[in-house]
Amino acid sequence: MRIIQRLGLSNPSAGFVRSVAASFRSGFYNVAPTNASDDSITFGSGQYGSLAAMLPAILMHPEMRAIVLDADPSTGSFDEPLLSIIRVLRSMEYTPSSGNEIVKLMQMEGRIGQMAHEPLTVFSFFLPHYHPGTGPLTSASLVSPESQLLAMSQIVSALNGLFSLTKYGLLSCGHGFGEKPSNGCSSMVEGDTSKAQGRLTYQPTSNDPSIILDELSTLLTAGRLSESNKKRIVSAYVAREKEEGKDAALRLAQQLVITSPEFR
Repeated sequence: MRIIQRLGLSNPSAGFVRSVAASFRSGFYNVAPTNASDDSITFGSGQYGSLAAMLPAILMHPEMRAIVLDADPSTGSFDEPLLSIIRVLRSMEYTPSSGNEIVKLMQMEGRIGQMAHEPLTVFSFFLPHYHPGTGPLTSASLVSPESQLLAMSQIVSALNGLFSLTKYGLLSCGHGFGEKPSNGCSSMVEGDTSKAQGRLTYQPTSNDPSIILDELSTLLTAGRLSESNKKRIVSAYVAREKEEGKDAALRLAQQLVITSPEFR
């Protein structure tokens, strides 16, 4: 069950867990053919505990793949804060400046509650059976392990750091995640990334605001951004573009998508 949770489903059904456990014990996972003329596909070594059998049993199970389950608010899981930040760096095409090829994220444990290879205990950053106090999750006997890292100070710190990343690149200015520039932050202007360790270089493939939002939705929320949120962000994009240009409008759109529920 723990591996299922780490791969994106906090509350797998009993049938899902039984299916994966069976593959773990037998060392095999069989995929039925889509056409009667085709042969089935078998994964695994036949040995007890075969990861080659267990991982396909998880990733190819209908609960992991059925699009219709996206409409169920209890399915899936929250992103870990650090993974959300890495997703922005990758999808928005972070490019390091010369001499800064190694990406340095500073003081992340204290700011977002998490940093790679730095858990406070051997039990990772959160408990597998954690649920956020009272409310619908508790009454439905559901868990949300990653929610243990969603303290208000950590949520605000993560947003501040991501906003700074879109405005100034990776540095400490504006509560960013990077290092402090040698000449300080006093003269920083939004859009100026000359002092940064690296910057986001993503450029949309179209000038159409609706298409731009579709791209951002795909890259940052796996296409889950609601139509109502798209319309609001498109309106904000158009207004900012008229006032300050396309680059400023894109930065605003990135920030608004990052603040949306679908981003997490």
